[in-house]
Amino acid sequence: MFDIYPGYPDLMNVNEVAAILNCKASTICRLCRTGELVAMKIGKGWSIPQSCLRDFILKKMV
Repeated sequence: MFDIYPGYPDLMNVNEVAAILNCKASTICRLCRTGELVAMKIGKGWSIPQSCLRDFILKKMV
């Protein structure tokens, strides 16, 4: 798969996404909970595919 964010895994955790977006992990959790950022709840944490993060960013740019 093509890496949109080199150095990051295809399936990222909240802290990795927060680092990319330069915001708090709690903000990413809220976005995941509300469905604004498409993610999967695995155990106690969220997993966010790179493609979903890309879609989220593109949607916010419009």
